[in-house]
Amino acid sequence: MTLTDVMRTMPWGLHDAYLVKIGIDYEARAVDVDVRLKMAADQTSDQLARLHFAGMEYFAGLPPDAPHEQPDALPWIDQLHETSPQFDELRAKHPPVPEGCFFAAFYTRESWQYFTICARDVTLTWLEAEPVPVKHHKP
Repeated sequence: MTLTDVMRTMPWGLHDAYLVKIGIDYEARAVDVDVRLKMAADQTSDQLARLHFAGMEYFAGLPPDAPHEQPDALPWIDQLHETSPQFDELRAKHPPVPEGCFFAAFYTRESWQYFTICARDVTLTWLEAEPVPVKHHKP
């Protein structure tokens, strides 16, 4: 599955999600991206999930260039969709995508910095049993 396929199964996809952690295992060729996904229309609840990218071909990231206004706030992220011109521009700056792989791009809304992953598959696993009240509101 691609990131877009997985996100279509979620109420809001990655829209207004919070980035918790990124872990890269070069030996296993895997990337884990832990995110808090919005689970309610009023965005008052979210649920911790892990996106596990298997068969990683490459990972690239740019450091954020904007400070968070709240010291405990998590970065607010979203998926850069394949239909956007920015996706094509970013895609052109990376190596070719091998057959059987996909290219996924994320951006942080505060700084507009990107991180990208080229992998063969992605799965979503819930790290919390149910949604909880949102703790990381942005002003």
